[in-house]
Amino acid sequence: MSSTEPKNINKIAIIFAAVLALILLLLYMQGSFVSKVSPGNSPLVNDSNAQKSDTAVVEKKQVDDILAWPGTVRSRTVANIAPRMTARIIEIKVKAGDKVKKGAVIARLDERDVKAQENAALAALAGANAQANRAKADEQRIRSLYSKEAATRENFDAVVARAKEVQAGVNQAASTVTEIRSHLADSLLLAPFDGIVVKRLKEPGDMALPGVPVVTLQTSQGLRLEADVPSTCAGRYSI
Repeated sequence: MSSTEPKNINKIAIIFAAVLALILLLLYMQGSFVSKVSPGNSPLVNDSNAQKSDTAVVEKKQVDDILAWPGTVRSRTVANIAPRMTARIIEIKVKAGDKVKKGAVIARLDERDVKAQENAALAALAGANAQANRAKADEQRIRSLYSKEAATRENFDAVVARAKEVQAGVNQAASTVTEIRSHLADSLLLAPFDGIVVKRLKEPGDMALPGVPVVTLQTSQGLRLEADVPSTCAGRYSI
């Protein structure tokens, strides 16, 4: 036997083993090594541990279109509490969310300048009253003399005119005092109705200006929903 025969035998064995392995792989892929269930009905296994699931009946139904738009609930009665005078804010007694009663103090403004004006106006009124008293006394004296023909018509007319002029000054001074005292009342911002504070727009120390709101107040009745609805949908839907 020649030396090439063992090599040929080994080569044949390797080829045979490879073919056998390929055949076994094909049989495995076809399921030849897995047990099969014979055709027919298979009995159900009663598994008490099986997880149960909820069921629902599917129905065909026509539903309305559901459309949504963002909106805001607002009151029909809203008041922006703003001062009538220029002054520094001393105190704000409320915050957003607070409930207030009609006439309650919302904020207090610095009244020192107005107080100084009131004192000056009162002093002017006192001076005008003093002049009016003297003019009235002069008028009475000249009137008496004129009735006795001890004073001329010119003197009488002059004291009467002077008395009227001084009295006009008294009336003007009194009006000034009344006006300044109304400004003192304006230094207190009051709630015009029972309501809820929606916004607090200023803080103590800020300068209050006429017409510029300090807080926003609204009632809890008469609420309404405000939303931007497209014009194409506005006529088709209602709340």
